[in-house]
Amino acid sequence: MDDSEGYVAYRNENVVLRYSTGSGPEFAETIVDRSTKPDEVADLILASMP
Repeated sequence: MDDSEGYVAYRNENVVLRYSTGSGPEFAETIVDRSTKPDEVADLILASMP
């Protein structure tokens, strides 16, 4: 990320992980809820990165 312009901007829009609460509990085509373990979420994040 680069904040030299006075706001935080992405250096490369193609490698940004995006999530919105508007997506509900779905992340990386998986339902993530309070029973999902942190290691499982970390694995989903890593798998979704190029």
